[in-house]
Amino acid sequence: SNLGNFAIKDQPYGVIQGEVIARDANGDRIVQSNGTYLTAPDLGILGDPNARYVMNYGLNVNFKGIALNALMTYSDGGVIYSTTPSTLMARGILAETDFDRYVPVVAPGVKEDGTPNDIQITSTQHYWQNGGVFQDEMRVYDASYLKLREVSISYSLPGSIIENSPFGTVTMTLSGQNLWFKALGFPAGANFDPEVLSLGVGNGRGFELMNVPTSRQIGGSIRLSF
Repeated sequence: SNLGNFAIKDQPYGVIQGEVIARDANGDRIVQSNGTYLTAPDLGILGDPNARYVMNYGLNVNFKGIALNALMTYSDGGVIYSTTPSTLMARGILAETDFDRYVPVVAPGVKEDGTPNDIQITSTQHYWQNGGVFQDEMRVYDASYLKLREVSISYSLPGSIIENSPFGTVTMTLSGQNLWFKALGFPAGANFDPEVLSLGVGNGRGFELMNVPTSRQIGGSIRLSF
């Protein structure tokens, strides 16, 4: 097979395997004569898509008819094979590539003879061929994130105001979902939400394949009781 989730003895269930950059005995990346990375002949493990743990924190405060509720989530660890930020990076669209692109680039690593790499290439070669289009390994990111999942604030009219009305209670609520997140392992310029995944329900996980971004929802309601 090639890129995908695998069941491997002594490895986490669903570990991601794909093409990896060839390395020498010291773990240094090997650079070919054209200045781009050499791909290893065999598939390698790209990472574990399973988070180490997930924590949720809820807040509920009530004061003089005003209720504030909030829910935050922190997910630690795991990896995502993500094509959106890696392709944007390779095409030079992200803010992280805002530099003088006429300056030659030297890919970190060693040449095939073991000496430090000193082969100059263009930024296009480096970010396109060494980066997030031709190398599976360079499309894998730490999936840790912090998210403000939901916030709502409600106000209930006091009984003195509605005592002569047909209503028992009147409550107005303003709420929002997915208001803010911080993807700790992704380029900041990508503004990428790690909860965007492509495979849906099933055994596969940890893949984002040019998905539509998540959205922020804001709404309000008025609840009347009789």
